[in-house]
Amino acid sequence: MLYSDERKFVFVAVPKTGTTAIQNRLQEIDPTIVRNHVRNAAGDLVKVATHETAYKLREIMGDQASDVTFIAFLRDPRDVVVSKYYYYRSGRAAREAGLAKRKTGDSVRTDPGTVARVLFAQSMPLGLWARIYPFASSAKFVTGPDGSTVVDCIGTNENLQTDVLRIFGRFGYTDDQLQLGIKNRSDYDRAHARDPKLEAVVAKRLPQDMALYDRVADGGL
Repeated sequence: MLYSDERKFVFVAVPKTGTTAIQNRLQEIDPTIVRNHVRNAAGDLVKVATHETAYKLREIMGDQASDVTFIAFLRDPRDVVVSKYYYYRSGRAAREAGLAKRKTGDSVRTDPGTVARVLFAQSMPLGLWARIYPFASSAKFVTGPDGSTVVDCIGTNENLQTDVLRIFGRFGYTDDQLQLGIKNRSDYDRAHARDPKLEAVVAKRLPQDMALYDRVADGGL
């Protein structure tokens, strides 16, 4: 996550939503931004987790949070599921685990958890994997215990560049400054036709994510 003391915003890093590209660009253009720190209720700069939830960050900041704009990005849960599957089955995780042909720049990861997830994805088709894999909700990063949204602005991964300009342009950055260098591209073709059966599985497994994303995509936040 990122915190700007000067421009008064917190960028909540929701995993798999383009956060790396956004964080890298903002820190390139604004050296006053700090990563993984916020001011607590006493006004002290304290370290927080990279993927801390907005609700927890507000708790840590106390009254300091009232003067700050909370920002996050979401990604279509249907794309998250497909992307994660191919990430493990044949993408970077598989390559780094030595279970797919490595590319230049790939690191080596032999931790048992990664290897197990790669082998799990390689052992079955997407539809079955999507019914079994223990997905973590993205909605938890931007909602409170009662399900209410606790961030002020939400963009989408599908409109990443447009939404970065729309949201962060409010804080005095120019369009030229906010041009992203996209990294960590998906290892599958996003032009594939959607599978209605897979969409039904995702809707059943991640109902809160689906409802929140659809509301944001329709202009709700």
